[in-house]
Amino acid sequence: MAAIFQGIDPHVFACPWFHLLTGNVMIGMFFLSTDYSSSPYSNPGKIIFGLGCGILTVLFRAMSVHEDGVIYAILIMNLFTPMLDKLVRRPKKLKLHILE
Repeated sequence: MAAIFQGIDPHVFACPWFHLLTGNVMIGMFFLSTDYSSSPYSNPGKIIFGLGCGILTVLFRAMSVHEDGVIYAILIMNLFTPMLDKLVRRPKKLKLHILE
């Protein structure tokens, strides 16, 4: 998303590396978005959750007065976590019948 914005107008919008390496992005990426109580259960849900956090972060940074939209993006995507868990199938639990 940052590359799309920079392609539109490189003098106004920052490059993708700037968005990855500044602000609370690293803290949000490694600690806040991977919280077990608020992240999706399934792997496809986690991918959608991460993409949504990234897109919303760049949109908040490019279109609003806040320089750092990581926290807002994670909070908004946390609202959609139950819906992601319902829409994306959960992996079936493997049943081991060893003692039968």
